[in-house]
Amino acid sequence: MKILVVDDAIVARKMIKRHLTGSTYEDAILIEAISAENGLELFDESINVVMSDWNMPGLNGLDFAREIRNRERTWGRSESELIPVIMITTEGTAQKVNLAKDAGVNEYIVKPFSAAQLVDALNNVLEG
Repeated sequence: MKILVVDDAIVARKMIKRHLTGSTYEDAILIEAISAENGLELFDESINVVMSDWNMPGLNGLDFAREIRNRERTWGRSESELIPVIMITTEGTAQKVNLAKDAGVNEYIVKPFSAAQLVDALNNVLEG
């Protein structure tokens, strides 16, 4: 399994890696992107899950999610074939959650988060 992790903060990317250690996703290959633009360069059809922060310099996580959804549609993917997106952010208001869902985000985790929350979100998006 390949997980694209998009966050400008190295601490956040390391936290995700640490939270997956010892879980059923311990052997996942994490592909790290330091910006949404970098994430778009690394995003391809081999990715199984995307995890993205919202607040990043340049393109933000919301626009990143919209862009990958647009790309997937150009690949001819149906709604049921879209790569799951998990937003991991400090933005915790209901309005922000709704904006993310409208952009195609499948799961939403507010920082700080636990290993259990991360694994639960992965289970939810992968088990359908």
